Amino acid sequence: MNKKTIVMAVLCAAASTASAQLEKGKILIGGSAGTYNSKSSYDDYADSKSRGITIAPMIGYFVSDNLVIGTALRYAFHKNRFSYDSKAEETNYIISPFARYYLSISPSFKFFGDFSVGIGKIETKTYNPFDDSSYRLTKENTYGTSLAPGLTFLPAKRWSVDLRFTLFNYSRNEKTHEIPNTNYYKTNQFSFGLTTMNPTIGVNFHL
Repeated sequence: MNKKTIVMAVLCAAASTASAQLEKGKILIGGSAGTYNSKSSYDDYADSKSRGITIAPMIGYFVSDNLVIGTALRYAFHKNRFSYDSKAEETNYIISPFARYYLSISPSFKFFGDFSVGIGKIETKTYNPFDDSSYRLTKENTYGTSLAPGLTFLPAKRWSVDLRFTLFNYSRNEKTHEIPNTNYYKTNQFSFGLTTMNPTIGVNFHL
């Protein structure tokens, strides 16, 4: 057996293994995580520091080859600190059904498109030393949808690693301050464009 035959056999085996991981009937178990840390300055006297983390375990089922449908549970925590000792902390709890389709680039690399919807709750705590109420708790119901492309690397049988970027995101929040004399209101947020500074990385196991 010559070297070319051996190389071709190895490549065919790798392609077969990678394809088998994305076949109809397979189960995908995994999740993703992301973090960020930033600092902004507005003038000589005002600035802000922000940091946060997102964790999203998920499970999915391949309803056909390369097409998986599932659900993710998303937890996110964001903390912002502003000048003059004011600060805000935000916690998100969101359930997010999704559909993902894979396109092959090579035996070990796949491109995917991920569409998801989300529903959940957000709690925000703010503190302002110059505000008479000082401490404020806001609760929100949130609804949204997003479209995210990404790359999947298949390093070994049953394992995959994802790198995901958000391309489109829409969210609708309904808020009520839990302090007297405040009003119920709604906000709508829309963003489009790759948020390359905040990618998420996921590790998955295929059954």
